[in-house]
Amino acid sequence: MTSSVALPNANSNVTPFTVRVSDDSLEQLKELLRITPITSETYESSLPDGDRKFGIRHDWLLKAIKEWRHTFDWRKHEGHMNTFDHFHMNIDDKVGKLHVHFVAMFSKKKDAVPLMLLHGWPGSFLEFLPALDKLRKRYLTDDLPYHLIVPSLPGYAFSSPPPVDKDFGIEDIARVMDQLMLKLGFGNGYMVQGGDVGSKIARVMAVKHDTCKVNFCIMEDCPDDISNMDCSAAKEEGLQRGREFLRTGSSYAVQHATKPSTIGFVLSSNPVALLAWIGEKYLAWTEEDSPMSLILESVRMYWLTQCAATCLWPYRIFYTPGVNGNPHNMAKYKIPASKPFGYSYYPHKMYPVPRSWAATTGNLSFFRAHEKGGHFAAVEQTEAFLKDLEEFVQESRGAAGFDDSDTVGRLGTYDLVVIGAGWYGLAVAATYLQVNPDATILVLEAQSTVGGVWSEERQYPDLKSNNMLGTYEYPDFPMDTETFGVKPGEHIPGHVIHRYLSDYAKKTGVYARIQFETKVLEASRNSDGEGWILTTESSALATLSARKLVVATGLTSEPFIPSFTGAELFTKSNGLLIHSREFNKHTSQLFNKSTSVTVLGGSKSAWDVAYACASRDVPVNLVIRSSGQGPTWMAPPHVTPFKAWLEKLVHRRFLTWLSPCIWGDEDGFSTVRKFLHTSWLGRKAVDAFWWVLSSDANALMGWNKHPETMKLKPRHSAFWTGSGLGILNFEGDFLGLVREGRVKVFLADIEELGEGVVRLSDGTELITDAVVCATGWKARPPLQFLPEGMDAKLGLPSNTAQMYSQKDIAAADAEILSRFPKLREQPKTPIPGGDTSADDTNQPFTLYRFMAPPKHMLEDNDIAFAGMITTISTPLCAYLQALWITAYLSNTLSRLPSSALEAEMTALLHSRFGRWRYTCGYGARFPDFVFDAVPYLDMLMRDLGIKEKRKGGWMSEIFEAYGPEDYKSVVGEWSEMQKKQQ
Repeated sequence: MTSSVALPNANSNVTPFTVRVSDDSLEQLKELLRITPITSETYESSLPDGDRKFGIRHDWLLKAIKEWRHTFDWRKHEGHMNTFDHFHMNIDDKVGKLHVHFVAMFSKKKDAVPLMLLHGWPGSFLEFLPALDKLRKRYLTDDLPYHLIVPSLPGYAFSSPPPVDKDFGIEDIARVMDQLMLKLGFGNGYMVQGGDVGSKIARVMAVKHDTCKVNFCIMEDCPDDISNMDCSAAKEEGLQRGREFLRTGSSYAVQHATKPSTIGFVLSSNPVALLAWIGEKYLAWTEEDSPMSLILESVRMYWLTQCAATCLWPYRIFYTPGVNGNPHNMAKYKIPASKPFGYSYYPHKMYPVPRSWAATTGNLSFFRAHEKGGHFAAVEQTEAFLKDLEEFVQESRGAAGFDDSDTVGRLGTYDLVVIGAGWYGLAVAATYLQVNPDATILVLEAQSTVGGVWSEERQYPDLKSNNMLGTYEYPDFPMDTETFGVKPGEHIPGHVIHRYLSDYAKKTGVYARIQFETKVLEASRNSDGEGWILTTESSALATLSARKLVVATGLTSEPFIPSFTGAELFTKSNGLLIHSREFNKHTSQLFNKSTSVTVLGGSKSAWDVAYACASRDVPVNLVIRSSGQGPTWMAPPHVTPFKAWLEKLVHRRFLTWLSPCIWGDEDGFSTVRKFLHTSWLGRKAVDAFWWVLSSDANALMGWNKHPETMKLKPRHSAFWTGSGLGILNFEGDFLGLVREGRVKVFLADIEELGEGVVRLSDGTELITDAVVCATGWKARPPLQFLPEGMDAKLGLPSNTAQMYSQKDIAAADAEILSRFPKLREQPKTPIPGGDTSADDTNQPFTLYRFMAPPKHMLEDNDIAFAGMITTISTPLCAYLQALWITAYLSNTLSRLPSSALEAEMTALLHSRFGRWRYTCGYGARFPDFVFDAVPYLDMLMRDLGIKEKRKGGWMSEIFEAYGPEDYKSVVGEWSEMQKKQQ
């Protein structure tokens, strides 16, 4: 017989709980039963031969009340309940704090399968106690094959009710139940079984939560469209029962769904009303009348815990009229084919659904039809219920990944956790999985879809990439025209990039490992010094453990909106004030022709918003700060007198020599670079190249052809601008909109906002209904590293004391300026390093290779940062960074710094270089480069020990453009090299 056992690695404050109702509550109940008047018999309540077609009978109710008052012993039932282990867990969910009660039987068996059993209405945890009783007599804790968790749903029994200040639906309860299992330590997966409401919750858990591996139910919904369903396997008796239930027995659910408040008051105000309401269901939904003691125990549980009103919420959510009379509205929750699904058919259920109908729900891998049994199968047919459940678990555990594994994850422990599912996060997860196929990997994504800036929720009208087909793809996953519909020479629509990244995630096996809508709040080192503990706010997780951590949130996660005087007055007068990230959510309002829109910013995003509105006949004011860097550099896709494709231009090796680059010598052409940047003749050649490039781009744009377009002309040479360069990729003529006055350009600061007005620093007042801020992003990862000061130690932007002394910084600056004298000729800019925000730091990113914390990288290689750079070569950098990080985390880099000091000084040198090189870009705050990408990739490949020159000949190497196709085999090359070295 099993006995109590400690919870397996629970990561939350779980408190043992004892069922104990006060004597006063029991006495009050007895008195209410005594004084409650019972109506006299009616025709409907006194039909002959015990007929209950009109509901509960008068004679049965009198008998039940008498037994309840004089015979039923609550303390005896209470004592039996307490022979099981009860617990309370506090769950901080996004809807608020919930206290969840559950009964549990934990196993000491290493490969025990976590199994959650979910009740419905009018059930409770009580209906599973007979099954648990048989299991504890059948097994010892050493050989119990399962960890059994039987919760009280929120609003039921000893669990707290749902919040009163916000809605609470079936996806909310599925999320809370998933959190319960994860907080108990079952992060590696679990199974779930449910009946009634519990079956629907189980179904949603299987659909919405990856950790829910399989679903077994004893209640199914009929499909939305049954006109073409094969019913040959169904018993006509069962279908007839279902039709009769919908005709005469389902009105209770309609009442629960449409007037839960009213029926809640009725049921919670009088115990006899509650007895009649619930007792009638126990009698109608079971094959044989339930024992009176069972009904009274359940009704008394509802009464003594005062949950009669708080438990009705599920009906309001999903019990609405559906197609062909189906009341349950669950068709959208189709269980993934990868997750086994089981169903037991009991003929006396309210609506016994045949096998063919159940199979429409998902991958039906187990089915059994029983000759006896009804709605409360775990009580009515306990042995049959257990037999089905145990057989299903045994048959499904392999497919669910439970064989020969420890199912209890320590805090939900993973070999690798990646934060972010954009270009960089997907590449890291895919590469690490390719190299380490047995690793447990979890990707946490705050949004509901993959893609980062290209996610579905961040798409807005007319959005396209600056890049054209062929240059914006992973090396090992080409974006072909046949599949994605983009032709050569075309810019790639945003929705296509989103689809491409989704397909890549699915092809590589990463998609199934993504936990969406999960924001990581904090990260701290594990108590043993190895790995990281992550605190999350999400639909699934609360806390988890990562042996290795990669932060791939990029630099465009948290929008920055300036603080405006009068902002509150503006919004209170129905003005819309948003960041460009939210543009897509408000297009219906912004595209109203009676609306006037003001766009703040000089970046490509500002142009995108302005074009989208103005091209739909919405008047636009484009305000570019006079105190800022001015308009961004814009260019057509082809530049220079030779009309070279811009993305290809920056990847031609000989042209990269003409751009100062502190890591440029990694390409093996240090002599050429030194000549070009230190000799008089070389510097003249460099200046000539940048003059031609800038002059040609300006001429092609035609700024000087109209006084209004002249306002958009960049203030400084393209030499000083980094990846903020934009490409003119609009379907229509943006500059034509400016010339026509449909986009009015203002070079001024916003002084204040007022009621329907924007006041500028030059005295101009703009009547406007909406202000869209294309004002950039907070340049730091969107999570907090603990304890305080950890961010500085990791080489992240920080407000704590600087990691480097002024002497170290001066030495780095001196080296940069001695190697590149041109950088002494700094342009005069109002604010170095681009837009600033209120949380600017005194230390920019200082990561080794822009990825690894330099201070401890030779000791604690358990964390890396991907995508903390901004470049027009995103897919290539993402791909090579992913392999570099994979090697770094596994101690297999071929080249490492000789000491921590070397790592720190190299990181500082590269960080300071950005401040001098891209003064009009973002280089002062984080890595920002254009022509520097190819030598950067060279540097990473040399660290990895693989060939960096990949063209096959010197002429090709120097003059041909590098592209994704040149790097498609690098992961395979590196893997083969590792095998040989082993």
